[in-house]
Amino acid sequence: MRRMKDDQPSHVAADNVEVVRRALTDLDALPDLLTEDLVWHFYGGVEGIATDHHGLDNIYANLWGKLFEVTGGTFAVEPVSISAAGDELVMAHVKVTIGVDVRPIDAVAVYRVSNGRITEAFDIPSRS
Repeated sequence: MRRMKDDQPSHVAADNVEVVRRALTDLDALPDLLTEDLVWHFYGGVEGIATDHHGLDNIYANLWGKLFEVTGGTFAVEPVSISAAGDELVMAHVKVTIGVDVRPIDAVAVYRVSNGRITEAFDIPSRS
């Protein structure tokens, strides 16, 4: 992460971490934190979902909508840690719930943030 003279993260990096934290924890704020041309690369093992998704409407319908469908509405994400990697990228370790009475799985995502909005995401869930 680019550091300022006093060895603190830059303001841009700190702001971007906050954008991702809000996106993961505040569904009401989510539409204002994503760009319309968002690209979401999902690497999970769910048939028809593990692909690159282009455009916000497509992501809502064919990624998140299908995740809710195949998990019976139990899909949920809980942040474990979030940190900046420079002034553009933010990494998040999350616990993902994908069913009732199912142990949450770990996932790592890298988000590209520009002008206070997420423009691209790389989402990699663990296999266990």
